[in-house]
Amino acid sequence: MSTESGYSGLSWRANGSNPAKDDTESNTPDSITRVPPGEGERPPDIPTVEERIRDIVDEYPNRILRPISETHDRKLRLDALEEPERVRREYDVGEFETEVTHETVQRDAKTWLNVIVNFLEDYEEYRDRKLRMARGEERYGNYESFLIDLYNSFHPKYQREQYAKLKALKRMTTGEKPDESPTRERFLGEFEEPVAVLFALSASSTPNDEYRPVVDHDREIRNAWSGSSNSVKRALRYLLEEKAGLASDEYVWWWQSEPHAGEGDAAGYSHSHPMVILDNEAVDAAEMDMCNRETYRPIVAKHVEVCETAKWSAHRITDGEKSAVKVSHGDEIEDVAAYIADYIQVDTEADLLERSNEYIMWAASQWASSTQKYSKSGGASAAIDADKCHQRYANPEAYQSHDHGARVTKSEQHGVEYECNECGSAWQVSQSPDTLTEHNVSADGGVSTETPQSVMRERVVTFDYDNVEFVETSQNGTEERETDESMETFEEQWKDAKAGGRVGHETVERECGHPPESNTCPLCCAEGETVSADVEIPVSATARTPEVECVGFNRVPEWQPEAIVQTWSGEETEIGEPSGVTYGEVVVEGHGAIQPEMCIPPRVLKQPEPWKDAEGITEAEIRSGVYPPPEVIASQLAEVHHGERVTPKEWCDDWYSRRYESEEPVEKPPLVVDVEERYGRMLNADECDVVERIEMREHVHPEMDAVQLAAEYGAVNHIEIVKCTLSCLRE
Repeated sequence: MSTESGYSGLSWRANGSNPAKDDTESNTPDSITRVPPGEGERPPDIPTVEERIRDIVDEYPNRILRPISETHDRKLRLDALEEPERVRREYDVGEFETEVTHETVQRDAKTWLNVIVNFLEDYEEYRDRKLRMARGEERYGNYESFLIDLYNSFHPKYQREQYAKLKALKRMTTGEKPDESPTRERFLGEFEEPVAVLFALSASSTPNDEYRPVVDHDREIRNAWSGSSNSVKRALRYLLEEKAGLASDEYVWWWQSEPHAGEGDAAGYSHSHPMVILDNEAVDAAEMDMCNRETYRPIVAKHVEVCETAKWSAHRITDGEKSAVKVSHGDEIEDVAAYIADYIQVDTEADLLERSNEYIMWAASQWASSTQKYSKSGGASAAIDADKCHQRYANPEAYQSHDHGARVTKSEQHGVEYECNECGSAWQVSQSPDTLTEHNVSADGGVSTETPQSVMRERVVTFDYDNVEFVETSQNGTEERETDESMETFEEQWKDAKAGGRVGHETVERECGHPPESNTCPLCCAEGETVSADVEIPVSATARTPEVECVGFNRVPEWQPEAIVQTWSGEETEIGEPSGVTYGEVVVEGHGAIQPEMCIPPRVLKQPEPWKDAEGITEAEIRSGVYPPPEVIASQLAEVHHGERVTPKEWCDDWYSRRYESEEPVEKPPLVVDVEERYGRMLNADECDVVERIEMREHVHPEMDAVQLAAEYGAVNHIEIVKCTLSCLRE
């Protein structure tokens, strides 16, 4: 088994340069940062980047020198990739024409150590960086802006957000006491008899006594969970829905990736913790004991089956702390959120540079692959959104006048009829009413909670049938209307416009001035009477001046990200525009090349029946395209002979049948023969793709002369005529 010992003399590369050996040299973290952090931005008592790097190098000198990935086409941040190695290729594309290409034959991922350095430096640069949000324009005098903090998913603020989501999920499913609730309310959970199940699923980091690339190891675990139709997630769904008879809203799950802590070969590598909360009261199968950890053995077995390097020795189901399955119910579930948060290493206070070496190593690998560290079921997302919606309602400063579920609208979610109009969640929203009106009139609204009187809202519901509107009046007297789409205002009709205007007036009739019903002109002719068609409307006929109607709107500007700024010394310095992460792919040298055992002599494959003269190949393999055509093999052999980089090779599976078993050529139409005979030497058949051929495709008449036909559709010279005509006839 692999072992490591401390080694303080190891050097590493960061962005292509060697770091300083001590704090006196120039390449310290402070000098790396383009603008010094502002006063108070960086706590003075936390370690520096260099200090943490040295700690990791001393403890794990071997595994961090491995590249983070060796899988072809693996997508990584550009910061985690070496510069690509390219070769120049020149191809013949015509008799006297060549084309030059530059192909990437290799691009390695950086070592784990390099990625850790880049990751921590990037984290440090976030300390004094902010995102400036702005709206309006200075020239119109309505420009506004404000700054928001920038931080990644390893910052304490994000950790607090994650913990809050876990608390919300627990609160909405299992309930919560008033002294634990952020709104000081007693919550009645949705599940009558909740059961919480926590899994621990991993894979070997040293299957062949050699440390694996950390990103490839992580992807193996993730793909086992949700990568195919034979995944662990599908097995879990089958167990809960098909075996236990639970509906999709009677359980929730949360999947979390976290690092192995402590000593051992797995330290710093990923493992996963799927967590399930279900309603045992809703279980429809009497033989299913959802409180027994053995019930969930098929889930662990599926992981061991589909995860290549997962072993049963690391997934024992026992009574101890290291069991792969833990089940909590009754009083044990009271603090399940805190228990899970502790288990998956959520830390709401510690700075990243204060976390363990193993956590930093794992975090760097997640950063390099831009991997989402957790996922959750649709029911879990709905529960968390519902909790957030209720907290906004309970907070007077949030200006939300309706509780979660108090106003309901039609939903576009699959399997959901109605959802909360405030947050879009269907959690605790009844799906039974037949109409939206019935739902809004009869619904109690709100989550299952004892809401304090201080935050109660009065709901007065009325209907205005004349205007086909639903009117709801809140306690403060303001009205909110939901109108039919056919009654949209001018502003509502132009939803994407910043401003608009319309000027018009009603249509008015002209009056001729003759006595009424005198039948003197068409304007005064009585109904049923006629006037000669030669009679014109008098010039003196006038109409009243209509009332001009002006309609316009100037929509309030929306907030948009404007710039990334650094704040230090009380000033803002723009350092760039908001942008996303740039990615690249790992390119393994020789990937896609012909395997050596398949490089049989090209002279053998040029025969109609090569299987007779070559040992080890069958007729079926040749006919099915397993072996490449002789010219492709010759190309690779030429690269090897000349000492060039071997490039990927592609070929068609039906090359043999097309070459040796193609049908007799179809007799050409006379017009095609005529064209080829008259202009064949002037024509390159590979260039028969002029614009006119598309127009002629539906109008070809074989009896017409080729030149005459093409000229009919705008061809300007003989060559173009031939190309156009021949292309149409061939198609």
